[in-house]
Amino acid sequence: MRIRKKTIVWGIVVLFLGALAVKYLFFQPIIVPKDFIDARQNSINVAQTITRLSNDSLVDISRIGQLDKAGRIKDALDLVSKAIKDNQQARVEAVKLSAYLEVMAKNLQDISPYGARDLATEALGYEVTLINHLITYNDYLNQLFNVLQEKFEGKNGNADAQIKSWINKVNKVGEEINTLNKKYNDTMIKFDKLTSKT
Repeated sequence: MRIRKKTIVWGIVVLFLGALAVKYLFFQPIIVPKDFIDARQNSINVAQTITRLSNDSLVDISRIGQLDKAGRIKDALDLVSKAIKDNQQARVEAVKLSAYLEVMAKNLQDISPYGARDLATEALGYEVTLINHLITYNDYLNQLFNVLQEKFEGKNGNADAQIKSWINKVNKVGEEINTLNKKYNDTMIKFDKLTSKT
């Protein structure tokens, strides 16, 4: 009778531990820290500003080309100066974005369930890579604007070939940024589905 009682007690202990394991492995609570949510929202706002500034730069490049063809060098130079300032502002925004991503990264370990944490980690990886590309993009734009400025000031006789090269580089990195941004957004949509409490 004593052996049977021990077997029953051990059976209950095993069932209890099994139930706990199932609960923690399959029925994890949904937890997304407030700091993560706030930093994510702020990063979205900053990313929109960066996107607007980048799109403005592309419009400026096109307009500068039109002004150049029309022989309106002073207007083209003024627009190059504005574009350089906008590009510097985009750099400042990229620094802000990286600070928000850092806050999100610090809160990853508190996200539950595990699948959501993995998705958030993957998405942050895309966004960090995007920031690196964004820095390169801004550097290329700055080089392009400097060559345009030299051209309009008559300081660079080989400017047209350099301009074409910089535009190709800007476009290539821009495509990579768009791809990374899409991957980030797609991954965060999956994250939102896993952490939705509806």
